[in-house]
Amino acid sequence: MRTNSRESFKGVLAAMGAFLIWGIIPVYWKLLQSVDAYELVMHRVFWSAIFLILLVRFRGKFSTFLEAFQNKSMVRIHTFGGVLLGMNWLAFIFAVTHGQILQASLAYFIVPLTNAGLGYLFLQERLSKIKGAAILCATLGVLNEVLQVKDFPWLALVMASTFGIYSLLKKKTSLGTITGLTMENTAIFPIATVGLLVLFVRGDGVMFRSSWDLQVLLILAGVVTTIPLMLFSYGAARIQLNTLGFIQFIGPMTKFGLAVWLYHEPFSSAKMVTFGCIWAGIILYLWDSYHGSRIKDVPPDL
Repeated sequence: MRTNSRESFKGVLAAMGAFLIWGIIPVYWKLLQSVDAYELVMHRVFWSAIFLILLVRFRGKFSTFLEAFQNKSMVRIHTFGGVLLGMNWLAFIFAVTHGQILQASLAYFIVPLTNAGLGYLFLQERLSKIKGAAILCATLGVLNEVLQVKDFPWLALVMASTFGIYSLLKKKTSLGTITGLTMENTAIFPIATVGLLVLFVRGDGVMFRSSWDLQVLLILAGVVTTIPLMLFSYGAARIQLNTLGFIQFIGPMTKFGLAVWLYHEPFSSAKMVTFGCIWAGIILYLWDSYHGSRIKDVPPDL
């Protein structure tokens, strides 16, 4: 196996791990649903930044992290990435803590289509006829899902658009996985810190005023947030954006299962159409990828 193929394979595994974790992560945030969504996002940003800075320091990469701030282009990209992450986290946590996991699932059914479109428009990633048919199947499934939503799915659209653009940004950066993530979280760290301080002074924050187990869960939010992001960033830099898009179906499928079977959100026969179309697309895509890999190399790493 050539180096590029080996790196791409590791990228696929890392991306799959990220989306599997993201698929089951609503269970974690459900444990914190007593906390206001805005405060929960601020804790998520605050502890993620702390964890990443400590990780960079432990790995002896702190000087590299500081040097990255001298590159104005990288600062702009990762500051924008941090803002997109913050918006995505807020919409996702609001959906999970307000009994709308199905909208979160819908969002991440849409994201792969967004990625495929962005990859075609901005990265010149071409699709074979079979992969085009796969995207068509998935598109029909997503359209069917949209038609089942009575209220306008603004949460789903916010999550889909912010994460899709964030995925594109990860293809545009030359920084390493951990350094890039640290810069993104550092960019929005001051906002979260000021917000938490204001809540503490006003006596409205839950930190130091709630049970110890809730406080531990808030602190661990940094680790829970960072690990899948690291896996995602590693994978996104090594595989095509349209490939990344189809791996992302792991997340919404898992979320959908949690919503229906664990949290008993309404399930209808119409949703079977959604699943059928999307899985048909995944099967077509994987079949084409498998046979294509036997006759040509995986594109070089970015």
